[in-house]
Amino acid sequence: MKRQVLEPLFHALALSPLAFVGYWLVADHGVALERIEIDRMQLASLRDEFRETWSRSPTEAELQGLTEFAAREEILYRAGEAFGIPRNDPALPLRVQQKIALQTDAEHAARAPTDMELAEWLDMHAARYARPATVTYSQILLVAAGTVGDAATAAQRTRIRLERGVRPSRLGLATPLPARQSQVRVDEVELDYGPAFADALARLPVGVWLGPVESRYGAHLVRVDSRMPGGRPTLDEVRDEVTRDYEIARRQRALDAGIEALRQRYEVYVSPQYTRQASR
Repeated sequence: MKRQVLEPLFHALALSPLAFVGYWLVADHGVALERIEIDRMQLASLRDEFRETWSRSPTEAELQGLTEFAAREEILYRAGEAFGIPRNDPALPLRVQQKIALQTDAEHAARAPTDMELAEWLDMHAARYARPATVTYSQILLVAAGTVGDAATAAQRTRIRLERGVRPSRLGLATPLPARQSQVRVDEVELDYGPAFADALARLPVGVWLGPVESRYGAHLVRVDSRMPGGRPTLDEVRDEVTRDYEIARRQRALDAGIEALRQRYEVYVSPQYTRQASR
């Protein structure tokens, strides 16, 4: 039942953010308010769905929110009927979108966002696009965690052998840990190896085998090959992402305005007595 109540509305909102705007533009503003009444049976059904999901009765405020969803669903179906779409048509939300798309999409696409608008959006949501710090490094496990061994001596001997041309893959302990990772996020390194190891990768000189460096796996010899600090990207670096998110938000704002405008055509009536009883 819950799926039946919410799914048509969800698809309508997702498929046509400007659908309600288009309907409002072609509607007759001079008519009296239409009435939508949420009766006792509908309230009882909404209450039962809530109880099934949350194992408790809804509060009056929560039930009011559910009735608003039910009212929006009814508004959607009435909009569909205005276009001659049968109420029992399972594709009603999509068909409403197709009818209105011709009226709204061209107008919406007529003006692309300016660089100033995109830059302002980037300023407001800088954390969303922040570039994580990355590091490229190689490691050799010298002494496994929980075992006895002189990590400092093992590090010194391993460095000498590396200077003599021995390949890193022939040194250290056999381990499933990757011998080299390229442009891995520092926060991911911290999750895998622990904060001490990640901190060492952030401050060690580049291009030199150094250690021992401790991790949750033991003591390592480590060479940092490159580092890229995190920070805010330029607009050009994330233009596609910013443009996409800006357009989604702009359509959502148009949707919100359209829903509110269309909602003003209807008087939604719910008996306060019914609401109090349904929330018990």
